[in-house]
Amino acid sequence: MFSKLIRKMYNLLLIPFTFKNWPQVIGYVLSIIFSIGDNKHKIGTVILRNGITLKIRLLNTLDLGSVMETHQRTIYTPLFMKIPENARIIDIGASIGDFGVFCASSFIDVHVYCFEPMKEAFELMQKNIKLNDYGEHIIPFNLAISDIEGTIRFGDHTYKAITIRKVFEQNCIDRCDLLKIDIEGAEYKVLLNTPVEVFNLINAIAMECHIVDTDKDLIALTNHLTKVGFNVKSTKITAHNICYLYATKHK
Repeated sequence: MFSKLIRKMYNLLLIPFTFKNWPQVIGYVLSIIFSIGDNKHKIGTVILRNGITLKIRLLNTLDLGSVMETHQRTIYTPLFMKIPENARIIDIGASIGDFGVFCASSFIDVHVYCFEPMKEAFELMQKNIKLNDYGEHIIPFNLAISDIEGTIRFGDHTYKAITIRKVFEQNCIDRCDLLKIDIEGAEYKVLLNTPVEVFNLINAIAMECHIVDTDKDLIALTNHLTKVGFNVKSTKITAHNICYLYATKHK
């Protein structure tokens, strides 16, 4: 509990350094924390210091936290992961498109294939792409990625899903310079069931791993990725029972 509080305070202190409209952003946070008004269907606007504008949902702080992770902490693009010019990036669990927009604003001639199954988040992603005029660089798909093709259930909803293999085939992708994944625990079955020939086309992976009960799934995934040719390292498991895993090809 104490570590969660420290993290929230740290993120709050970073807001003025991250956003041009930081007083408004702090207002969003306070309204969420203290349940001021009905935020259920409200949409806010954040303007980053580099001029990027993003629409976020104000039901909770998850969208804002995601923006800070991708744009301020660059959690999915650490310095040791070199993104080349003309990079091909696949974003699985793209949500409101904050990572796709980050890539389009940070890397030269990049193409980002963004997959998000939830309608509300997908519609915001489309708005964020248009707001920042990145239609030539970000290709959005209202699809889930799973270990099977067809229809999958998540909570009370069903979504159309395809496999990573199909992503490469249907979009004629012959290489992926970075595969980013944040799919709330489904990452294990997706990657453990991805064929080796697909991994041969992937140069780097950055992902959020969800720890359930024990870290046995994380260990199994680490061993699997090592076996198919990656150097793998992960961060410490946080108070929220997540960690970040980074896999890069052996040199």
